[in-house]
Amino acid sequence: DLVGLAPIKTRLKELTAWVQVNRQRQKPLSMNLHMVFVGNPGTGKTTVARLLGEVYFQMGILHRGHLVEVRGSDLVAEHVGGTAIKTNTIVDRALDGVLFIDEAYTLVERDRGGFGQEAIDTLLTRLEEDRDRLIVIIAGYPEPMRRFRNTNPGLSRRFPEENILSFPDFGPSELWKILQGMLKERNIPISENGFV
Repeated sequence: DLVGLAPIKTRLKELTAWVQVNRQRQKPLSMNLHMVFVGNPGTGKTTVARLLGEVYFQMGILHRGHLVEVRGSDLVAEHVGGTAIKTNTIVDRALDGVLFIDEAYTLVERDRGGFGQEAIDTLLTRLEEDRDRLIVIIAGYPEPMRRFRNTNPGLSRRFPEENILSFPDFGPSELWKILQGMLKERNIPISENGFV
């Protein structure tokens, strides 16, 4: 039912079809499901992440399918040793579901004092240790996310190029459809001249 996002829907259908094929062949799931969502705010990244958790729950990939949403800065503590603890606590909350990290590129900004790298290292370790219990989606603007993936070979391996989904801005007709859907959902009538 999501307006627009045709390329996103197509890619997610491909992923779920591939999972089903693996199941029919009774093969273990060998594909990487961690994703990178790039696009401007308000383009549906969080909504799709939430829906993806539900889909993976229904497919039996995740045991709960819930979404834990944080910003990159939420993984970083203000003191030495605190970042790993903070990151691990957030990952623990996300186990059996989806961890959505918005503005993930902030972890490599210079003003983080190296604590961002500690968060990345902790996250990469947990992605390996909990690979059957966790899907991570990192999100942000396109260019900063490209630079972020390139800062660490572990990031580009766990978030491969084919798992980067670009969320386009909505056009006027799509925004109108979204508004009409919201009004209908709230039972607010509308005419050609405006609201009734």
